[in-house]
Amino acid sequence: MTRLVDFSCQHSAGMRHTHVDLAAILAGPNLQIDLKLTAYEISTGNFLKAVTNYTHRAIAEITKHRNAQEADRRRLGERIQVVETEINQCKVKEIELLAGMVHLVLPNNPLSQISSFKQGTRGKKRV
Repeated sequence: MTRLVDFSCQHSAGMRHTHVDLAAILAGPNLQIDLKLTAYEISTGNFLKAVTNYTHRAIAEITKHRNAQEADRRRLGERIQVVETEINQCKVKEIELLAGMVHLVLPNNPLSQISSFKQGTRGKKRV
């Protein structure tokens, strides 16, 4: 009974199968089987290089996206501060305009005294 053992080695050209007659090897004086370790080491080295390159590219891409997101977050934070400052300025201006309108429409209104008090006049002329 003859047993055939299939040893496969992968090369850049594709798969190459090597058939070994196990009975003939066991019957012969030389009990060695060439396992093609050199080809295996080359293939493993190439695979490790490919994994390392992939890892470096992935880390670079993740870093690029993280930096872009941080820049967007900073830019939006600055824009939020500018808009909030503008809103507060508009609110102050609106309050001043309303106080002026109340003073014009109702001269004896208590709110007009508050606005004049805010201005420091309280209805009196400063000397």
